[in-house]
Amino acid sequence: MKRRLLTHKDLVRWFLILPTQLVFVLCMLTFLVSDLYLTLHCEVRHIERINQLLARDVASSHAPLHQRQIENLLQLFPEIENAAFFATPANVAIPKSNNRAHPLAILFNDYMSFNQPVVLSSSHDQTQAQQVYGYVNTTLNLTRIRQQWLHNIWLPCLVMLVLDGLLMWYILRLAKRMTEHLPAIEKISKQVLADKPVDLSRYASLQEDSSALLIERTLLHSLHRQARLQAELQQLKTDTQTLKQQQLAQMQQFSSFQNLLTHEFKNAIGHVNTGLELLQSHYLTEEQQDAVNVIGMSMQTVNSKLDQIIQLIRIERGQTGVDLAYFNPNQLLEEVIANYQPFAEQKGLTLTLKTYHADYRLEGDAGKITTIVSSFVDNAIKFTEQGKVLVSSQLQHFEHRIRWTLQIQDTGVGITQKHIDQLFDPFFEADPTPIVLHHPYSSALFLVKKLADLIGASIEVSSKLGQGTTVIVSMVLLDWQNRDERKLLQGFQLALWLSDHPCNSAANYLIGLGAQVAVYEQPHNLLDQLLQQPFDALLICPSIDFEQANALLSQLRRQQTNRRILVIYYYHKLTARQIELLQINGIDHLQAISTDVSNAELRQLAQHLASYLL
Repeated sequence: MKRRLLTHKDLVRWFLILPTQLVFVLCMLTFLVSDLYLTLHCEVRHIERINQLLARDVASSHAPLHQRQIENLLQLFPEIENAAFFATPANVAIPKSNNRAHPLAILFNDYMSFNQPVVLSSSHDQTQAQQVYGYVNTTLNLTRIRQQWLHNIWLPCLVMLVLDGLLMWYILRLAKRMTEHLPAIEKISKQVLADKPVDLSRYASLQEDSSALLIERTLLHSLHRQARLQAELQQLKTDTQTLKQQQLAQMQQFSSFQNLLTHEFKNAIGHVNTGLELLQSHYLTEEQQDAVNVIGMSMQTVNSKLDQIIQLIRIERGQTGVDLAYFNPNQLLEEVIANYQPFAEQKGLTLTLKTYHADYRLEGDAGKITTIVSSFVDNAIKFTEQGKVLVSSQLQHFEHRIRWTLQIQDTGVGITQKHIDQLFDPFFEADPTPIVLHHPYSSALFLVKKLADLIGASIEVSSKLGQGTTVIVSMVLLDWQNRDERKLLQGFQLALWLSDHPCNSAANYLIGLGAQVAVYEQPHNLLDQLLQQPFDALLICPSIDFEQANALLSQLRRQQTNRRILVIYYYHKLTARQIELLQINGIDHLQAISTDVSNAELRQLAQHLASYLL
């Protein structure tokens, strides 16, 4: 059951007025009861003493009370109802006097009687026993005393009530002044608790009111500050979106410029190569032939650099995917060694391959793996003048997967730690000697790092200057023999949208399940491909933020005409409003995943994906 919130009226009623009045009433009752009791008690003690005096007077005069004495007594003490003398028989012992009255009897009885024995004693014989001559009885009218007390007390009570009323009026006035802004604060608080926007312009005067409590002004100041921060955040989001759009437009322009520039370079290189071929067909002197060879080598270097730039651009645009197929790791390495064996022998080096496993079939991108291994072998031969280059291979089996570890070790010049950190920077060379690539499969090391990240491989480099360098390449590949799992998504074409290379492991996993996966990093390329290619589903990785995903989803749903592509967004954290916007724009499924996805979770996500597609 929902509890009702306390309002300012409840606070004044329950915590101010009622406690104050309760204390006042208790004090008044205590005062009145104690004052009444003391008044009655004093009168009772006074009448007791008068009764004793009357008894002594009768005993000394040996005569009963006269009527005139009684009348004078009643006239002097109107609270006495009656006074009389009663004679008793002779030889009556003196009884024990017990005229003390109970407090409740004093407060609630109407009358109270006092009997005082009249004792006679002989003046000749002091040892003679005293005898009771009679009793003096006095009756006290307690009701009349209460009336007299009430007559005397009503004016002070009235004054106290008036003072109490004035005090309460002052307290209420002070409380009203202290709580006059609370209704507005309560309204603001309800809006804040309900996550509703607060129009603070209606409460501008409240913040400037000097009579407002500090906590009230603090609350309004905090709300104003929150409103300013929200406005700044909204402006920041707008600016960020504008910058993203501008960046996207600039990237598109730059992409067009790159395509045009590479096309022109390729044409120019083609013309130069054609001219060189024509020169080779004519008779040339030795000097001319040397010049033609230098030009040819230079054109080969330029063409290699241009190919690397084109390949780098394709990777950064997300146009380079992972093409999985089964291959034999032993056969792949033997082909690489066979390709580079002549160059090693030409330099007097020993190029050796050691495999610590039997023939096996793995599933991966054999072309990119060949490029990576060839590049490191090429680099090892280039910087080794004597000694050997050793390539070793090991397989480590896991459940449904195999870790393949390659080690390329040389006895070359080595490199310093500073150069190791810069080894994979674009076009970095510790040796300024121009690069001569021995084989078309090899690439510059910065491209090798890009390709390794694309297929989910890790690279470790260790070196000692003058002793050699060791490169360890490690990757996790699918076991081709696990055919049940690899058929789970067979026949489906998936588009994977990511912005960081760790998500490539997910692409490899999907490919291992039989799906055809195309990886994209740029949204404009992705949108064009989704509209042109027959993809079955678009998988959006958590690295893509909400704004990008929502914008592309909105454009995709508006431009789709013939068929609908299944769109799944994997996210780490989304608000309820963001989920609602994605659903409005046509998201099919939203899947929350952890930051570090395990193999078991990947398998479960793949099963969910298969159920969506089927």
